[in-house]
Amino acid sequence: MTVARGMLTADDLIVGHVFQLGEHTPTRNEIVEYATAWDPQPFHTDIAAARTGYFGDVIASGVHTLGIFQRLAVESVYSRLDVLAGRSLQSVRFLKPVLQARTLTGSVTVVEVDLSSEIRAPVLLHGALCDLEGTDVFTVDVDVIIWRRRGREGMRA
Repeated sequence: MTVARGMLTADDLIVGHVFQLGEHTPTRNEIVEYATAWDPQPFHTDIAAARTGYFGDVIASGVHTLGIFQRLAVESVYSRLDVLAGRSLQSVRFLKPVLQARTLTGSVTVVEVDLSSEIRAPVLLHGALCDLEGTDVFTVDVDVIIWRRRGREGMRA
């Protein structure tokens, strides 16, 4: 760990390590409010129409689901990593609808760490959201750049 910041650098990461996420339970109101502002499709915003539709209720927008993942990942994982920047989201998959009152949790797994540079390292993380029954509802591969211990220390010198 870097002593000054107390955060994990790329040097501290172990391929295969799984970070557990916290929980979030979206409400019907949250789903409708988010979709009204950012993805105003009837199956997200119109409760009456959604109840007679395929899913039987409004479902969270995919972008909302991604936002839930991001918040949980920041709170549980990214805030502990010495991240320089994000590079890409890959293989974003919406596997099951996210319904109101369904509690979501998940994980972030370290897939790959490239320590070829002394300053910073590309790191590939796999993220997943699931409900409390263990059914995956969302997955994503996140490509980030994380400081190496020597790179961060060199910036302070």
